[in-house]
Amino acid sequence: MNQGKRYIRNTVFVLYGTAALYVGMNRLYLSTVDAGTPQWLRSTLSLGLAAAPEPEPAPELKPADVALLRDFTRLSVAGDFTVEVVGAAQYKVSFTMAPDHPMQLRSWQKDGLLRLVGDDNSGGAVAVLRIETPALTSINAQNLSQLTLRGLQAQELSVNARNVAAVRLQENAVGHWKLYSNVPVDVRVDKATLSAGSLQTNGKLAIRYGE
Repeated sequence: MNQGKRYIRNTVFVLYGTAALYVGMNRLYLSTVDAGTPQWLRSTLSLGLAAAPEPEPAPELKPADVALLRDFTRLSVAGDFTVEVVGAAQYKVSFTMAPDHPMQLRSWQKDGLLRLVGDDNSGGAVAVLRIETPALTSINAQNLSQLTLRGLQAQELSVNARNVAAVRLQENAVGHWKLYSNVPVDVRVDKATLSAGSLQTNGKLAIRYGE
């Protein structure tokens, strides 16, 4: 066998061997690597390739004891009810609903974010969630009958409204508002709120001046 043919043969053997080793190592990696495997062994078994991270599980929403909710600076609220967010010296959360429209309010809290979700039997405008807070930087609101923000103080406040029927800004001292809505919505803004800062809008918002 001449030198050229020998070189081609050896190259083919090396390619087949590399492919078999790669498949074998990946099978070994899948069968032996778990959450407790040291990082050096992970790297060795995966031939230096990082495994795809597992998706973070959705947070578990538990029935809310609203009297205990505090120490949040961001809000996420969803449900067919009215929400009032009021600036105050202390945290206080209350939920009022009509007797003929019982519902469950669930919550989840982490890293300054408070998430509150009402079930499908929220009762519309007859149910009112009132949140008093001394500090707030952002609000995500979804499916609300009305969102009222009153007496808030902040350098900047971001409001992301999705399928919210109405928004009211009253007596606020916010330097800069960032407002967004995915559906057409009237935003009622009073003179005090306008005098205190500027409004930056995005989406389908119509600013209406007045009480």
